[in-house]
Amino acid sequence: MDLPHSTQADAIDLPPLRWPLLGAGGVAACSGLLSLQVLGHEAAWQQRLLLMACFLLSALPLTLWQRALWRRGSGRWATALLLLLASGLGALASNVLLAVWNALGSDAPLNWSWATLLRGRGPDGVWMALLVHTALHAALNHAWALQAERLRSAQALQLAREAELRALRYQLQPHFLFNTLNAISALSTAGQGGAARELISDLADHLRSTLEADERLLVPLAEELAHTETYLAIEKRRLGPRLQLQQELAPELLAQPTPRWLLQPLVENALRHGIAPRPEGGLLRLQLQRDGADVLLQLDNPLAESSSSAAVGHGIGHRNVRARLALLFPGRHRFDAGPVSGGYRVQVRWPAAAP
Repeated sequence: MDLPHSTQADAIDLPPLRWPLLGAGGVAACSGLLSLQVLGHEAAWQQRLLLMACFLLSALPLTLWQRALWRRGSGRWATALLLLLASGLGALASNVLLAVWNALGSDAPLNWSWATLLRGRGPDGVWMALLVHTALHAALNHAWALQAERLRSAQALQLAREAELRALRYQLQPHFLFNTLNAISALSTAGQGGAARELISDLADHLRSTLEADERLLVPLAEELAHTETYLAIEKRRLGPRLQLQQELAPELLAQPTPRWLLQPLVENALRHGIAPRPEGGLLRLQLQRDGADVLLQLDNPLAESSSSAAVGHGIGHRNVRARLALLFPGRHRFDAGPVSGGYRVQVRWPAAAP
């Protein structure tokens, strides 16, 4: 159901007025069913119809009064007492009208006895019907307010989750920039000014695409691959033939929603701790395939002798990716990283979108 937004004038969430009025119609219908037992008695039937009409006329102001008490935040017992008195007044007015009706339809004098005016007329009486309607209205208000509170909590959690995801994403940008500037400095120190200038140009293009990016948390896999290839082009200028690349990608996965900045920190981690420290470099192998209902990413790289598995597995890049996966796909993802025969392997699994 659609929940109304809270405003200053209506600080407490209430269901639309039509809902309790429809409930009053349901109570009247049930009262009508009870009246079928007197269907053959014209006078009794007319009295029942009159009482039903009185109930419907009393239900509207009682509903409005109950909503006003709800908005004011009146205490539970005070609200119950006021509604009990209001429903009693509605029933009293109905009994007065019924007494006048009976007097007009017969030669008997008008009976103003308290016994007549305060009678409830059993389960089909106006007072009982008003009490049932009031109780149903209160239950509806409570259920509606509870649902609205759950919705607000879910929205607040979503906003907090998105803010945390943005913060994690922004954490990667200075980390990447710091590493690239170190590479430019190293090239300049080594007398490779031309390569340094080309790297600065590539860095400018990469930062431009990063800073112009929107706030989407998930992007098509093709877009994420393109972003990572820009980064690899920068690293290729720095490492030259020492960096070898191999990609195995299922083409049908290119449109799959992928966490933004998922690949680049993993690739950066592999290059920094695995390939760059090795004099001979090494092969970076990226595989992306469909595995049942999931997308499976596997990244393999050689592991430098000086790099410990603890340092590789618990860097900023890995921690960041783990945290964002946990926020985007709670309980529906998997992240495994560790040494394997001949190197280091990262496997990431997240749910695939329906085709």
